[in-house]
Formats: sequence, C-alpha cells, structure tokens
Amino acid sequence: MRKLERDSQAPDCLAKFKHGRDHWASVNPQHKTEIWQKLTIMQRGRCAYCERTLSDDFRHIEHFRQRDQFPQKTFDWANLFGSCNNEATCGKHKDAQWCATDDHTNLIKPDVDDPADFLLFADNGTISPRPGLVPAEMLRAEETLRIFNLDADGGPLRRMRADRIIGPKQQFDDLISMLLDMPDAANDIVAEMQAEIDNAKDQEFSTAIVCVLKELVSGLAIAPKLHF
Repeated sequence: MRKLERDSQAPDCLAKFKHGRDHWASVNPQHKTEIWQKLTIMQRGRCAYCERTLSDDFRHIEHFRQRDQFPQKTFDWANLFGSCNNEATCGKHKDAQWCATDDHTNLIKPDVDDPADFLLFADNGTISPRPGLVPAEMLRAEETLRIFNLDADGGPLRRMRADRIIGPKQQFDDLISMLLDMPDAANDIVAEMQAEIDNAKDQEFSTAIVCVLKELVSGLAIAPKLHF
C-alpha cells in the first residue's frame, strides 16, 4: 500500500448518477473505462492495497466504504479505488469478512494517509505495524493488515514482495560497500543510490522496496542526501 494522490476532478461520468435514483449496475463499460483511466493514473496501474500490477481481467472498481452499507458513497469519486481480484486479500477480502463492529475510520486510506507512516516492510516480504506508533495509530495499522489481509502467513503476497525486493536490495548493499571503500566517490555513489530509489518507486510493491532501502542507509551520513 502506497500514498496516492487523487485528482480532485472526478471522472465526468459520475456526475450522471445520483444516489437514491441510480444503482451501480447502471454504470456501463464505457463509464467504467473513464473511471479506470483516472484510477490507473492515480495508482500507476497497481492495486491500491497490495500494489501488484492490475490487468483488465483481474481487477475491479472498489468501494472503500461498501455500497450496501453506505449507498450514499456509491458514486463518490473519493470512495473509489482500483483493486485486484484476489479473493484472499485487498478489496474482495475486506467486503467478504467485514463485520458490523468494524469501523472504516480504523483503516488506512491511501489517498489520505501515507501507509509508510504506519507500516514497516521487511526484506522477507512481511509487513508489521511500525514501532513507536501511539495506540490509535497502532490500531489503524493492525486493522488495515487484518481487513485487507496484506500479510497473510504463507500467502503469495509475502513471496511476491520478497522476490521484488531482492534485486534493489542487493544493488543497494553493493553501493553501500562501495561507499565505505571509496569515500572520495561519495557524490557519484549517492547519485546511483537516488537513481535506484527513483526506479523502485515505479515498480510493483514499491512501498516495500523503498522502505527496505531506507532502512539500509538509516544511520549513515549520506541518508539525509537521499529522497525517499
């Protein structure tokens, strides 16, 4: 899950629909294509929750607050995300196991919150609440992981994240070793590190990759020079 910047201008087609008069079934494929154009830009073609790459046959328009419980949010642009179709995680898992006692305000909303402020990603693909959170923040981190099932033990997401982290982490480890061996070349090495970070931001599971890279240089003198 990564921080998303939502376009304040909603897709034009959503203005055609009104809660209480229309239903989501009235949104035709052409309308959905228009919505997906905006979602794809916002999410860079990734699932809003797990960050895997979305394909046309493995995605759906996700209502953060479910239509059956919050019908007034059905056509609300701020309530729409693009989710993968994995039944065991993300939007489908949220909707399938949601309980009446669950509270949406306890979830991290990626177009409002920065998930990296709440979640710590490890190089083995696991995600955990970030140490040092106050109780209210800890609750949101734990509930987000539970509701979207983003850290399922033995699930494919852990393996997929770990696989994507291996390459950038090895490159960063090599650059850190070079930095220690060749301090006179620090400027060039830092530039290479920044290039690795910028490249990671466009990859699947980018939040996990960038988090791991950031932890690698934590405490090093060059850390303030890098933009994560």
